[in-house]
Amino acid sequence: MARRKRKNKRWTVWIAACAFLAAAIFFIAHQTAVIRSISVVGNRHLSKEEIIELSGVSVGDRLFSVDGEQLKVRLESNRYIEYVGRDFDYKGNMTIRINERTGMAYINILGYYYVLDSAGKVLEGPSSDVPTYVSGPQITGVEPNPRVIIGAPLEVRDRAQLKAMEQVILALEKTNMLGKAKSMDLKNSDNIFVVTPEEAKIVLGTTGDLVRKLTIAREVISLRENAEEPIRASTIDVSSGHNAHFIPDILPTITPVLTPTPTPSPSPTPERISRKETMEKIPGFVPKFS
Repeated sequence: MARRKRKNKRWTVWIAACAFLAAAIFFIAHQTAVIRSISVVGNRHLSKEEIIELSGVSVGDRLFSVDGEQLKVRLESNRYIEYVGRDFDYKGNMTIRINERTGMAYINILGYYYVLDSAGKVLEGPSSDVPTYVSGPQITGVEPNPRVIIGAPLEVRDRAQLKAMEQVILALEKTNMLGKAKSMDLKNSDNIFVVTPEEAKIVLGTTGDLVRKLTIAREVISLRENAEEPIRASTIDVSSGHNAHFIPDILPTITPVLTPTPTPSPSPTPERISRKETMEKIPGFVPKFS
């Protein structure tokens, strides 16, 4: 019994020693581990220096003193930045991961234009001029709240429309068709369509298989352009997701084949029959002789 107690005591002391050692290592690391370098991933137009300055983090700061929530608030004070996360490595290198928002669509509200990112966040506006620097389409068919807040998501009656917009824009970007989209109509979720600068209408239908549908539409446009056949004001229906139904603006006119008009032959002139000959044909007639 006494032997078992001594053995349990040794285990208790050993566990306590390990816990103390781990705590000491953690404390030392917490106090001595410092940020030796900072890198940024995900920026497009904003510089690395701008983002690091906005983050409030500096080389020499302790690694474990960086609070993720505070970092998110600081970075997203710039409406063009979406905070994704941060990473550390054992050498003291810190990586800040962001998604830099860019204008990918725009909308007209009461005569003024507002620039949106792919998710519908308002980045710029209001402006009376069309934002020609935006590579994406004008959004139509939605009912937005006329009270627009810059830096906040666009408020619309049907939030599902913004989700559909994001899906179509990302598919347009993935298929290199974003520059081919002049406008996008979201009025009917089952009949979404995009209009090109040539006024050709690409019928997508629902948001299913968007990449496949747009790839088919892109090939149709490419083939017709290579053949120097205009697509202006035509319709390219890819809503099936399997093939394209191309409807030109003007259907070809069928030219009638000219055939000679038949000339009627003159009817034969009836023979003149005398009254006497007619009477002789009547049964029982007896001619009179004078």
